[in-house]
Amino acid sequence: MTTIHLIRVRLHIDEPWCIGAPESAPSPDLLPTATDPFGSVVVPASSIAGSLRHHLSQQDEFDITAIMGGPADRDDLTPSALRILGVEVHLPEGKNITLRSQTAIDVRRGAAANNMFRTSEMAPAGTELAVDLRVDGDHDWYSDVLLALTDWAPFVGRARTSGMGAAHVVSVQHGHLDLGNSDDLQRWLASGGPGLVAEVANQALPNTGRRHQGIRLPLDERLRWTARDALVIGGEQDQQQKSARRPYKRHNELMIEGSSWKGVLRSRVGFVARTIGAATCDEPTGCDAPDCPLCLLFGSTTRRGALRVQSTSIESSRSVSRHHVAIDRFTGGATDGLLFEDRDIPLDAHMELDLTWHQGQPPSWVPALLAAALLDLHDGYAALGAKTTSGYGTVQLEHHIAQRIRGLLRPDHGDWIADLESWQSQQLAIQGGTSA
Repeated sequence: MTTIHLIRVRLHIDEPWCIGAPESAPSPDLLPTATDPFGSVVVPASSIAGSLRHHLSQQDEFDITAIMGGPADRDDLTPSALRILGVEVHLPEGKNITLRSQTAIDVRRGAAANNMFRTSEMAPAGTELAVDLRVDGDHDWYSDVLLALTDWAPFVGRARTSGMGAAHVVSVQHGHLDLGNSDDLQRWLASGGPGLVAEVANQALPNTGRRHQGIRLPLDERLRWTARDALVIGGEQDQQQKSARRPYKRHNELMIEGSSWKGVLRSRVGFVARTIGAATCDEPTGCDAPDCPLCLLFGSTTRRGALRVQSTSIESSRSVSRHHVAIDRFTGGATDGLLFEDRDIPLDAHMELDLTWHQGQPPSWVPALLAAALLDLHDGYAALGAKTTSGYGTVQLEHHIAQRIRGLLRPDHGDWIADLESWQSQQLAIQGGTSA
């Protein structure tokens, strides 16, 4: 008779996250998160399967086709022996979906791009998932897969390169039902669903609690910044007063989202690359050219970027709220109905930026190109957040960090521009296609 193995993996999502559901969007500029017909946030099993398959495929001893099936375009289809039964979602108490607004930077004007403002929903950090798995029969790889699950550090949902979705395993519990045993057979026939998994999977494995870590670039372990003037970082809209904005908060800490850092870095990296004559795209959505350094680092609509830019907390001694109003071009006075308020603007702010690489080994030119963009931000050629042309958003690195990063651009560190040109030529020769 068949032995049925049941596994429950509990995950804790450390960052805000979102599994987009564009099919249910009420308008083209809003991306909602996936929910069931009753409005509860859900995580489809398919959203977990890809991350789990990738994790197991990194283990040399596993035949991933035997465990999770083969590709659909093969003639000899192999079904997955490891089934994902479902995912229970438990949002932190008192927390719910919030709105996240973003725009793209026009590389020609340096300002917000027209028609690129969009809003997406995101679920809160601290969400816990219970992932239920099932394996029928005895397999020689089963015990090794259990151990591999304890070292799993998945990303859940979209925007993972912008500081969203990182999770870690809290616990792995397992058990089995022997259908040759009358008691187990009765339990199998008389019950089911998450309740059965919770009842059967009662043996716990030691948990590593590993967090996902990429390769640290040779920039600095702590890219610590100081704001020289106020920061206006778009965040949550006040639901009672629509004209008021306040910075995004996580666990009562002011935050700069990874997308804010990523946007300004993408813009400056693109500017530097074009200045030195490197072929690169100039569209906010990226391109498909294999030799585009901008798309390799930050991604496009068809590929995920290799650089992960995490959200950062703001250490601030004080904050202020400021009002502003639009001017009527005819009367020269205030325009009716256009009074706005920016709340909790942090002053004397300090923050640390974390950049990691997540696709193999970075090419040799990557640290220098990023260093040039970071120094542009440090030297005031670019600013962070909104209202940068009104004197906001100037940030600087700590002096010793800036000096260390400048060292990456010295001639005795190698000709990184030649390295970039060589890499682009190799990519075109290997992959073919049209240059950016």
